[in-house]
Amino acid sequence: VDALGASGHSFGASTVLALAGQRFPVADVGVAEPRFKAFIAFSPAPGNVGRAFAEVRRPMLLVTGSHDTDALGRGLTGADRAGVYDGLPSGARALLWLDGADHLSFGGNVAQPLRARWGPLKREPMAGELEAQHHERIAAITTLWWQAHLLGDAAAAAALRAPSGLGLQDRWRSD
Repeated sequence: VDALGASGHSFGASTVLALAGQRFPVADVGVAEPRFKAFIAFSPAPGNVGRAFAEVRRPMLLVTGSHDTDALGRGLTGADRAGVYDGLPSGARALLWLDGADHLSFGGNVAQPLRARWGPLKREPMAGELEAQHHERIAAITTLWWQAHLLGDAAAAAALRAPSGLGLQDRWRSD
């Protein structure tokens, strides 16, 4: 199978980054898996950005948003998560930033949406209101990502240069 990709959310995003080549400070180890051709990390956790992601050289799409904080209370923000983009080598990286999206926006919980009003899973009202739109944008762009990077679809790659359907405050970066 040549068209193999990996994606994950939150801790799963950490797993995806490891499979893509992220290095870890403990004995400078890595667990890269060469069979994967492309990756998507939803709500990635920043590492030692200057060094940790230097070996991630296959296509990596990062997805985060303005309210993508840390459910564990470590103080992470969407801006911290978006900072992983700057630590990746240029050439095969992309960042989708969704205005109003929170950490749970990327969990795929459409059938049973979480609506916590307190505690670590508390949601900003805006995130819940925009969730359906965010899921549509995520589905469209991640589908294009897989088509471009796993199937070699030139039309999908062209569409990723300036994806359509983004909100006014959403952002797309790629190189």
